[in-house]
Amino acid sequence: MHTATRAFILAGATALSAWAAIPAFALSDAELQSGKVDVQLIDHGNGKLKEVKATGLIKAPPAKVWQLLTNYGGYRSFMPRVASSTLESRSGNSAVATMKLDLPIPFKGTWYTNRYTENPGAFTFNRNMLKGSIKHNEGSWQLKPHGAHTLAIYTVRTDPGVPLIPKWVVDTATKQTVPSIFEAIRKNVR
Repeated sequence: MHTATRAFILAGATALSAWAAIPAFALSDAELQSGKVDVQLIDHGNGKLKEVKATGLIKAPPAKVWQLLTNYGGYRSFMPRVASSTLESRSGNSAVATMKLDLPIPFKGTWYTNRYTENPGAFTFNRNMLKGSIKHNEGSWQLKPHGAHTLAIYTVRTDPGVPLIPKWVVDTATKQTVPSIFEAIRKNVR
């Protein structure tokens, strides 16, 4: 077998194994239609933060969901646990916003400023923490047409930086909170 052919096969096998490692959502269309949210905890290994990935259906077109989700200054009016939200700046497809959260002790007073990088044509955006009272916060939204509705995929990786609280507790709490985010969006999308 030629070296080029072996390299091509190896590259294809590597890509296929990487694709296979990405978990697909586990809900049927009927479960999605009923409002269930598939929430997975993905371990990327090597001491990296675990990722919470959630997939759910929002009964509104992607453009309407996009309009709500990219109104970062308005998060205080509908996102769970957001006590205040301020749009600091917006330039083209980039925005900076600060969120102050309403959380119990030991997380009371949690805040962060994120940079949001948007791709409006694909209905996706990523967020990365610029500064804040926590150690790490990043995430993304991806909105895909699903008939007349939106299949929304949300990811988040967070580390509050509180050494006395095990990471598995933070991961579990994050995973349990995510469905309420989908519910808030469903109630507020217009």
